Amino acid sequence: MELIYSEALNDRQLSGVWRLLQTYGEDFVPPLSQRESTCQQGLRDNTHSSPQGPVAYFEEMKAQCFLLAVEGDAVAGFLTFRRGYIPEVLSHRKEEGLLGLYITTIIVDAAYRRQGLARGFYHRLMTLFPQRRRLLSTRTWGGNISHISLLEKLNFSGPIRIPDDRGPGIDTVYYYKLLEEGQP
Repeated sequence: MELIYSEALNDRQLSGVWRLLQTYGEDFVPPLSQRESTCQQGLRDNTHSSPQGPVAYFEEMKAQCFLLAVEGDAVAGFLTFRRGYIPEVLSHRKEEGLLGLYITTIIVDAAYRRQGLARGFYHRLMTLFPQRRRLLSTRTWGGNISHISLLEKLNFSGPIRIPDDRGPGIDTVYYYKLLEEGQP
């Protein structure tokens, strides 16, 4: 298994990412097919899915940076992030020279889960741009126990909780980690 960092994917890689989005996009809360953006706020307001799947979400994702897990020609998983972005809920952390790395999406194919790929994505992300002070951040829903558990094991701070943001009883939770210059 190879982990690849890329700022632009080739057609084969894009096809693999699209396959994973179509296969697992409905597992998110709310489903990715109900979102128009990877940083969309007000996630409870849109209750209809697109018949084409998460097309708008995918189109925006293509402009982001990727970490891909590739085995042969197959994309086994990916993590996307926006370079230079700090979400509004973390605006108090902004400072001059701080590089925001906002993780928007992480998906691992079911056949490759429980093999450390998600952890590998985060570890690889933490090694990027070591010459800068970095703020890694992400969000998920309060019931996404496997992702939250991983973030806590990786010593992310949080959660910053937005109650009922995704519907009654479904909170959005933000996690973040500050990395000093030179710190992997």
